[in-house]
Amino acid sequence: CNNSATDTKQLEANAKIDTNQVVAYATQYLFDNNKFPKSFADTPMMVIRSKKIPLNKSFVVNGKEISYVNPDALTDSILNNWMNPKPFMEVVEFKIEGDSIRVDLEFRTARTRFDLSLKPIGENKFSVRPLGEIQY
Repeated sequence: CNNSATDTKQLEANAKIDTNQVVAYATQYLFDNNKFPKSFADTPMMVIRSKKIPLNKSFVVNGKEISYVNPDALTDSILNNWMNPKPFMEVVEFKIEGDSIRVDLEFRTARTRFDLSLKPIGENKFSVRPLGEIQY
């Protein structure tokens, strides 16, 4: 059993992390850095629900409140409409790595995935380091 003071501090920090706030901050960072098609700015972000990463509170991104969508409601015609993509976002990874949080966000309609590392620097504030942008 490992009960060092560092482990205890890490466990306490992890308990205070608001997953919704981290995802909202990461998504806003992408908007602020012009990572999306222009059509995304006109429509509220739609977050695909996941059993793996439970998001349950509403939050605001780009001045609009997000909405949640069940994955079974998304048809291929919606997800494969690359001519007029809608902002459907899926959180594919959310992992605490030391003093940082790894967040991977996938936007299937834009055929892009963003991998980010966020480090808390204050209450509901983070420094963001892009780890990768994958186009597929």
